[in-house]
Amino acid sequence: MIGVLAPLDLPGVRDGMTLRRRALHRRLPLAPYAVPLLRMMGPERIDNAMTGDVPECDRRVLERIRGPYMASKREAFRTGFGGFAAELALGSRSWGFPLQAIRVPVHVWHGELDVSTPVAMARCLSTAIPTSRPPFFPAFGHLLSYEVWPEILSTLAEG
Repeated sequence: MIGVLAPLDLPGVRDGMTLRRRALHRRLPLAPYAVPLLRMMGPERIDNAMTGDVPECDRRVLERIRGPYMASKREAFRTGFGGFAAELALGSRSWGFPLQAIRVPVHVWHGELDVSTPVAMARCLSTAIPTSRPPFFPAFGHLLSYEVWPEILSTLAEG
């Protein structure tokens, strides 16, 4: 898992989340009703809303990948905003099983500066999943995979 949204019903999962992000996360179940608003906003304004408060480390990554990143956003929304809205709503639901039941090794890579999915989410996941291996990175945010990709691939290749 890399910068993953944890089940929002875990105790402490919202710790460290800004008030703006808390408000957004509380509204996630309503996302499918926001499709007309998302359509009106368009990919660029949605991206600005999602990345406007990211830390400097994520801003540097976004600058490096801006062209392909925005092309992928436009492609993702080419056929509409319903899928994006449904995914947001799904992110607000319980996962439907106890995380303690997971018995396979789980790596939880997470940037401690992440404002999209704060490190409290990764800590909650790591605590709940008995087989969790949590590498946290103090100098990175949500886009840490662009910075530590070789380490992630190396870890996965080791099996």
